[in-house]
Amino acid sequence: MRRDLLEGIGRDKGLPEVSLERHRDVLDATITRAETLLVLLEPAAKALQALPDAAGESLGAWRSSWEFNSLFPYLARDWTNTSELEAMNSRIGAALREVFLDPSGKSVVFAGCGAGGLLAETSSDFGRVLGFDLALPLLAAARHLLDGKSLDLPLPRAIIESGRISLGKRDPSATTSHVELLAMDALDTAFVDGSIDCVVTSFLMDLIPDPRKLADEIHRILSGDGVWINYGPPGQLEALWRFDQMETAAFFEATGFTAIRSEAHRTTYLDLSRDCPRWPFRSHICYLTSARKTGRGGERPSTPT
Repeated sequence: MRRDLLEGIGRDKGLPEVSLERHRDVLDATITRAETLLVLLEPAAKALQALPDAAGESLGAWRSSWEFNSLFPYLARDWTNTSELEAMNSRIGAALREVFLDPSGKSVVFAGCGAGGLLAETSSDFGRVLGFDLALPLLAAARHLLDGKSLDLPLPRAIIESGRISLGKRDPSATTSHVELLAMDALDTAFVDGSIDCVVTSFLMDLIPDPRKLADEIHRILSGDGVWINYGPPGQLEALWRFDQMETAAFFEATGFTAIRSEAHRTTYLDLSRDCPRWPFRSHICYLTSARKTGRGGERPSTPT
């Protein structure tokens, strides 16, 4: 909303000055955050412009369905050392260590990696650590932060008194230059068949309309004894697909995987309250399941194009 429209609507509704000032602050912080992320995207925009017209138009048509305001909480959660990220990293890290006693030469790929906080915590002992996503602003910010740079972003003072939040690695000396980032669709990756040792999905399964497509693609790119580690909430009780312990195990079995580890725990969701005491957040049950690829993928019924 433009500032002049905001002022007009606020005064028409009889908002007190303190409420108008809150709206101004929220609007200014939102615009500045968007401008900051757009600056990080400039190298990608220039690269697209350098492509042949047809390729540039095709890639330029890709758009994240997430707006800046929706992306920001994930960025802040991953790069302000939240207890929520620590819990995610602890459980996924334990699952990786259980599967790979010796990770040297092994490849681990984070599908839908978002802001990349988990990538920053993944051991450099792996032969290859790669994350991909289609939310380009998040990828640009993640690359910036993985390269050891900091990022200061404005927040409304109704959320944090200082009006700013600083993002950066928990351990600035930690090596993350080995981490690769790519823009790719989790349902249609560029990996060769059987070329990946482990795929990690986090807070992804419950967001995909047809998770069988994701399972098919992960099954295709995993090596013969490759492992899929999934972490996240089950989704809505009324949803067509739901991923609690029982339904996740059944889903894996139907799509060519065998569960080897499963656990549940209660955790917060987008909890930034340590740095932003007034930040609202939720609590829910998250499930972690590790499954090994076993034979053929699941037989999917044909559907209309």
